[in-house]
Amino acid sequence: MGNRSSFTQLVKKAFFSSHPSSPAEKIFNDLIHDNPGRPSINFTRDVIDHWAKNPQKNALRVLDLDSGNRSFLSYQSLSEKSHQIAHHLQKKGLAKGSSVALLLGHDPSWWYSLAGLFRAGIAAVPCPKLLTTKDLEYRITDLKIDGVITTEDLKEKIDRIKPNTPSLHTCITTGHSSKDWNSIRDITHSPVVSADIDTDLNDPCLFLYTSGTTGDPKAVQHNADYPYYHWQTGARWMQSTETDLVYNASDTGWGFTTWTTTAAWAMGSEILITPSSQKFESEKMIQTLSNEGVTVFCAAPTVLRLLAADPTFDKTPLPKLKRIVTVGEALDETVINKFKNHGIEVAVGFGQAETPLIMGRVDDQPHNQGTMGQAITPYKVVILDENHQPLPKGSTGQIAVDLINGKSGGVFKKYFNDPEKSKNSRSPNGQFHLTGDWAHYRKDGLFVYEGRKDDLIKSRGYRIGPDEVEKAGMSHPAIAKIAVVGIRTDETAAITVKAFILLKEGYSGDAELKDSIQKHIKQETGPYKYPRIVEFFNKEQWESYETTSGKIRRVALRELESKKLKGETPSKNR
Repeated sequence: MGNRSSFTQLVKKAFFSSHPSSPAEKIFNDLIHDNPGRPSINFTRDVIDHWAKNPQKNALRVLDLDSGNRSFLSYQSLSEKSHQIAHHLQKKGLAKGSSVALLLGHDPSWWYSLAGLFRAGIAAVPCPKLLTTKDLEYRITDLKIDGVITTEDLKEKIDRIKPNTPSLHTCITTGHSSKDWNSIRDITHSPVVSADIDTDLNDPCLFLYTSGTTGDPKAVQHNADYPYYHWQTGARWMQSTETDLVYNASDTGWGFTTWTTTAAWAMGSEILITPSSQKFESEKMIQTLSNEGVTVFCAAPTVLRLLAADPTFDKTPLPKLKRIVTVGEALDETVINKFKNHGIEVAVGFGQAETPLIMGRVDDQPHNQGTMGQAITPYKVVILDENHQPLPKGSTGQIAVDLINGKSGGVFKKYFNDPEKSKNSRSPNGQFHLTGDWAHYRKDGLFVYEGRKDDLIKSRGYRIGPDEVEKAGMSHPAIAKIAVVGIRTDETAAITVKAFILLKEGYSGDAELKDSIQKHIKQETGPYKYPRIVEFFNKEQWESYETTSGKIRRVALRELESKKLKGETPSKNR
């Protein structure tokens, strides 16, 4: 470990010395008000080093679910490790303009590597552990990634693609050093050398890949101001404070984890990390929430459904859990109500890899059934028609961010090396960022999500949002997962609603159950929205149409039906 007194001097030179409640808030306000006197920025230096002035303040709590061992990392230690990692990468020749892939799952090094990359002005590229070698090779060659930090068990994936990825010259493992690999353990036991770099609004700090639900994943470029916009993700949506314990069990390759990590750091919260070699078990997660005293839980709707359905949930006290936040897909009201009955608030939000949180249930806003909340300042969120013209309240259209009459900070700068797709993400006059998602804009200013633009179904003169039908289906006791698309049964037939369903254990997809499901959805949604065709998938079939973040690829389901219509033999999706 480096000299402690020299490290303390580095921390004392941190940008903020006035001890505001959150330095991220001050810089956030400077950014949205275009303060000309705003100094240069560096999220790790400005925010993490601020909290590091208190040597007793915990940043990370690591609970190894395999062994049950628990350890803690202070903000001061996190700051120190970020210096060590940043300095090592700088010695390897990486600098502004370089990028490093993080393939670490829930290994604690993901968190201090992210902090180190921010400090060094090097762009981080979070990658899900489940990426195939083909997926990894695509990302590394697409971005010309310079380095990778990965776990010992995933090194082999990188070694296999090295001959095809000439840009990749710096490789770090959580295991032991070797000829081609440096050990992060050795790096974080080296002397602490200042590695701060001034970054500005033009310096890339993060590349988040889109989920690939509607085509090949795209590299979304965010610059050094981006993490500060998650101050209000933490303050207003998560409602996290310095005394809270925040837990996000999602894969670290998903942007949601980066969101909530930077939000928790902005608020000075402690983050729970649960590395494990075991598969997800809802009972174990419920016990973890209870035993650790988690106060803010961040999870995908799929996870929340599984927790609410587990018999352990009703038997386990969760007295400290005050708030759950979720994004990614619609969440059925039965799940929200079940948590609410236990005194736990569920706040749905909306954002993308391309944006921070731009709408959601924030502040003291009560839950309003079926909605995902309101637009969040400083963003002006509008609904557009097919000609990219704003629609009044009470209308349904594409969700867009007005980049002229509102603020654009935090909204992505471009898709890397793809000017055509970057151009198509804006309205022709450049005024609006187009999300590709549709919603109903209620007269009370709240939004009801309808689905991806490409996923909307036009059947028998009606426009049907698949999310509404899927939410209704999820309230049926037999359904574990459901995806709805519009199909043709022959070349001349009208579009018909079809549901693909994964059943819970103990149910078989017979005609009686199919009829029960159709009647249930018809009762919930109305006579024209229910699925007239139902197909039951087994688990293997279902997983072949999911992204690594757990989202269903409706585009692939439509392709499946198209091949059937043409008489082609459908091949496996993966």
